[in-house]
Amino acid sequence: MFSYSLRLYFCLGIIVLQVTDLAIPLAATMFVSDFKTSSVLRYNADTGAFHDVFVQPRSGGLDGPWGLAFGLDHNLYVASERTNRSLSP
Repeated sequence: MFSYSLRLYFCLGIIVLQVTDLAIPLAATMFVSDFKTSSVLRYNADTGAFHDVFVQPRSGGLDGPWGLAFGLDHNLYVASERTNRSLSP
């Protein structure tokens, strides 16, 4: 599993994502936290194609996702900066 924290801005047409973390498990899926929308997006790690919104904006108390990690239980954990909590969808 690969995980890296960074702050990048991607322009996709008129949509701007504020990427704060990437998590890539052994499967061909990449999870990207979007600080601007307080969501987690899922992409195909091989092609880069958008798959879906894995965690809907601000769901479950997520506000300002800043870190992603997979636990030993294989669940994805997301650090929520503005609530000082670690959440699992």
